Amino acid sequence: EGGVYMSHVEKCKASLGTVNKDLLEATLKVVCEIYGVELAQTIDSKYQGANLQTHNGNRFIAAIRTENCPEGVGVMITNDGKLEFAYDYDGHRSAQREIMDAIDKNYKALAIGLALKKTGFKVKNTETLGNGLHIHAVR
Repeated sequence: EGGVYMSHVEKCKASLGTVNKDLLEATLKVVCEIYGVELAQTIDSKYQGANLQTHNGNRFIAAIRTENCPEGVGVMITNDGKLEFAYDYDGHRSAQREIMDAIDKNYKALAIGLALKKTGFKVKNTETLGNGLHIHAVR
C-alpha cells in the first residue's frame, strides 16, 4: 500500500545580482563561523544519494552542512555570475532557508562594508541582526 518515497534536489536562485567570487568566498567563511562548521563540497539527497558535487551539470563551489541541516545546501555560480543554491527538496526546509538567508545577508553586509571603505569610511563592525544588518562605520 505504501507509495514510493522519492526526494530530489531543488534549485533556488538567490536574491543577489551578479556576485563577486572573492566576496562570496569571504561570506561563506563568515557563515561557517556563525554555524561553527567547516566548508563542505557536497550535499546529500535521500533519492539521488550522498556526496553530490553537482546539480544539472553545475558543480558546487561549496556547500554548508549544519547540525540542523546535515544534508547541506550547495552553492553554485551560474555562467552569467548569479548565485544559486541546491538542496534536497525533502530535507530540513527551515534550516536550509536559514542557511540561504545567512549567505544572502552576510554577502550584502560585506559588500556594503567594502563600498563604505572605498568611499573613505572605516568599518568598525559588520553583523547581521535578526532580519537586518548593523554596520558601524566612521570617517
